[in-house]
Amino acid sequence: HGLASNDCSAMALFLDHDGALWIGSSAGLSHLAAQYYRGPPPPPPIAVEARLGHQPLAAGGRPPRVPHDNNAFEVRFAAMSFLDPTATEHQVRMLPVEPAWRLLRQRDAAYPALPAGAYQFEARARLRAGAWGPPTVLRFEVMAPWWQTAWFYALIGAITLSALGGAYAWRQRVVLGRKSAQLI
Repeated sequence: HGLASNDCSAMALFLDHDGALWIGSSAGLSHLAAQYYRGPPPPPPIAVEARLGHQPLAAGGRPPRVPHDNNAFEVRFAAMSFLDPTATEHQVRMLPVEPAWRLLRQRDAAYPALPAGAYQFEARARLRAGAWGPPTVLRFEVMAPWWQTAWFYALIGAITLSALGGAYAWRQRVVLGRKSAQLI
């Protein structure tokens, strides 16, 4: 990345009085102005483009709620850096589905059928072996279908209790009717 070749000749390093470094190699001499080096570049932020079902999803703001039939999540992302894109690594995770970071080679991710619940997608990047940057966060919620809601379970429970109570009352009437028929 900027040197004359990939090798270095033995005893071919020279530190100049101004902090510059001279490096000799089989292809020639390289000059590194080391006095201006401020360390590795900071980790790049991530730009994301996401869709939840059929609607676009933006970072920040109030997390959107979508019906259960729009539970497909797709995201494309890129590190915002003009440096070598092959030197950039990306990690993603979807909480609570995957709590550990996952290294991706491609720049997209898809979660096709998310169950009902609240989710948080996070993506971050780094350059080579540098530090990981702050994650870009997308939050959203997939609502439960009507047959998995609390009011539906309460309705089924009420119908079941009513049916059991009706069956018990009917059985009591039959037993009392037989007893009164035997007494006559």
